[in-house]
Amino acid sequence: MANDSKHEIRLLTPGDHEAWDRFITTAPGGSVLSSTSCLGEVARTSGGEMKIWGVYRKGELVAGTGLISLSPLSMVTLLRPIPLAAYASIAIKPRESRQEAKLATYRLAVLDLIAQTLKEEADAAQIVGDTELTDIRPFSWRGWTSAVLYTYVLDISDPPKLWDHFIDRNIRNRVRKCRDCGIEIKRVNDVKALYDIAACTLERHHVEMTTD
Repeated sequence: MANDSKHEIRLLTPGDHEAWDRFITTAPGGSVLSSTSCLGEVARTSGGEMKIWGVYRKGELVAGTGLISLSPLSMVTLLRPIPLAAYASIAIKPRESRQEAKLATYRLAVLDLIAQTLKEEADAAQIVGDTELTDIRPFSWRGWTSAVLYTYVLDISDPPKLWDHFIDRNIRNRVRKCRDCGIEIKRVNDVKALYDIAACTLERHHVEMTTD
């Protein structure tokens, strides 16, 4: 596995999972979609395997990414994000420095290790970067293909403002209809339920749920 003079990258073991779950709660690029519980549940549902790579600097976890490994064909390995997930990004701990050159060198080194490792570990791999992942040169240098996707970030700290100024009128009407029908929205930690809803939606439109 690829390493440089200051960083090492390795596949995390179950003993590392607790530290990883703490890491993604504070590192830019990390989210619940990268947690071991979320990745693990989707991997079991889709018949794949959860794999998380961590980048270490002097023994400290400073970056990493989590994906699902699938083998739809004999001798073929695919690394992909959670189906229907908005992001499956790379979490990188910010480094404290006033010199922009050092910050850029650090990020490029970390990304290059991940880009090289994933390319060596699978026949194909996909990463859906979030708004923090703005410099993907290491992936381009190693022959990855890229596509620009559109997204935006909403501030949900002020619900009335969000409702009045940002949410589409059609969506507001649908929310009102749901409320009038007695439908409630609750926060739950059930990845399988989300997967089942997506599968039912696709089935209604005569589209088969696949892992391709």
